[in-house]
Amino acid sequence: MRLQTRLLLLLPSLVACTSVSTHRLLPATSPVPLRVGRVTCLDRPLARIQRRSETTGWAPHDLRRSVASHMTGMGIPRLVVGKILNHAEPGVTKVYDRHSYDPEKRQALDAWARRLHAIVRGEAAAKVVELRRG
Repeated sequence: MRLQTRLLLLLPSLVACTSVSTHRLLPATSPVPLRVGRVTCLDRPLARIQRRSETTGWAPHDLRRSVASHMTGMGIPRLVVGKILNHAEPGVTKVYDRHSYDPEKRQALDAWARRLHAIVRGEAAAKVVELRRG
């Protein structure tokens, strides 16, 4: 089984221990930190994923960065990607713009899911870099 496929099959462990809602689809931090300074609810799932996929040297934040980079590369507006990542929006407009962006986020995530499935099936002409093993 290809490495990307193995990682994708194990990703639900990461999502399960994070706060997932329409406003926090890819949270950067744990809602209840167990140790100051870093997310710890991902320690065990991350170790299990790295052990099963025979990879090391990456963190959940690398997945966030990769998803954001791919989504903007697909033409998804940076504002929508930022909303998916739950980034704080700078400027005064954030005070007046109360739109949830849920339809735009759903459309972007559906497009990303189709792209990811194409990559896993080997149908995408994408630059996929395999992670180094152990």
